Amino acid sequence: MGLIVSRAYIAEISLACDTAEINQRNGSQDIFPDPHTLSILRKAWTCLPTHMQEDIRGISGIETLTPTETQGEVRRQYVTDITSTGQNHSHNQPVVSATGRLEKKRKAKRSSDTGKKTKKLLARRNTEESELSTTLPDEVKTNITSWKDDPLSFFVKGSDVNLELDNCIGGFYSCLVSLESRQGLDSIRTRFLKVSFYHLKLMVCSQQLRSVHMAKIARVIHASGLTSHDSSIIENKLSRWIEEGHRLDALCRDLSDQVQGFEYLSWLFLLPSKVNYEFVRVLPFGGEKRTEAIQHLQTYGIPSPPSPKAQSYIGGIEDIRGLSEAIFRTLWNRLDQSVSENREIFGSGQRTSIQQYKKQANFWIGWQFQYNPLFWAQDAQRGLDNSRQTSLESEPLLSVRKCA
Repeated sequence: MGLIVSRAYIAEISLACDTAEINQRNGSQDIFPDPHTLSILRKAWTCLPTHMQEDIRGISGIETLTPTETQGEVRRQYVTDITSTGQNHSHNQPVVSATGRLEKKRKAKRSSDTGKKTKKLLARRNTEESELSTTLPDEVKTNITSWKDDPLSFFVKGSDVNLELDNCIGGFYSCLVSLESRQGLDSIRTRFLKVSFYHLKLMVCSQQLRSVHMAKIARVIHASGLTSHDSSIIENKLSRWIEEGHRLDALCRDLSDQVQGFEYLSWLFLLPSKVNYEFVRVLPFGGEKRTEAIQHLQTYGIPSPPSPKAQSYIGGIEDIRGLSEAIFRTLWNRLDQSVSENREIFGSGQRTSIQQYKKQANFWIGWQFQYNPLFWAQDAQRGLDNSRQTSLESEPLLSVRKCA
């Protein structure tokens, strides 16, 4: 009997054992009931040399025992071995059967599997906490004061891109194309630019962003000569950036303990790297899932001011708030100027006044409060205050304090 045939016999016997185990049958008479399996055993026995058959039967010439007698003999030998070793076993202690040993193995395996699952869950949680941990670049900590005095230097210092402020809408687009796939400080720069495009949409478009409005913005960008992209590529990128900017803006408002001016955008510095386009895209604007996600962010990654962690983290939360306010107002003023310079494209009727801009922005960003009576009372008061103003000087949207 060669090696290949032996392996074939072993495979057949192993299959029979597995089948018996599945059916919870442990006796030899249950393991080999199949005539095919018995035929395999018979052939294997026949192929053995005579002296090996004698060795299996026993040198003393003991006759071959039946399966039941063999099992009893094995158990008696087990008891004899235990007694001869002098181990402290009671004579009345039942012999551990094959079923009991198998059950112990199963319990040990289940316990091992449970331990492995627990370790995997802990590892997953640690990974999640690591992904949500916020690491503010050292460059930000050391340059907060200088950037606050000159907000545009935030986009220039240590960067190899240029905003091209002579045509800032095209410059913002070109800069964002170059920075979008980068990490670290550049990822923070892209967040500010995306939020800026969202507010540009509020300035030049109606409440719903239509293709005609997107085409006008794309036309300005294409005419700047700062990109080789055609109009369709520009419009696709703008659509995604405006959506992400909208969601980032709303997320910063929900995370902020106070919404005053544009200080809530300080969270653009503090959001962990995991909060990317895919994260904010699937995050609903309201409901339990959003509440849970925000609590999760606050628990694992974002230091909520004025906690000691936040103070030591950035050396004073007020500094980062002031920097965010200065950066965004500077960007907004540049966009406002560019819209005025391209009035022939946008049209004189498309450029909204301060009152119109505030009203539609309140609808887009504060829509979740539309059924809150206190919100509507405050909105009505703002309308009265606006009607008394005589100046129509353009201003960026002033944030609305959210109502509980």
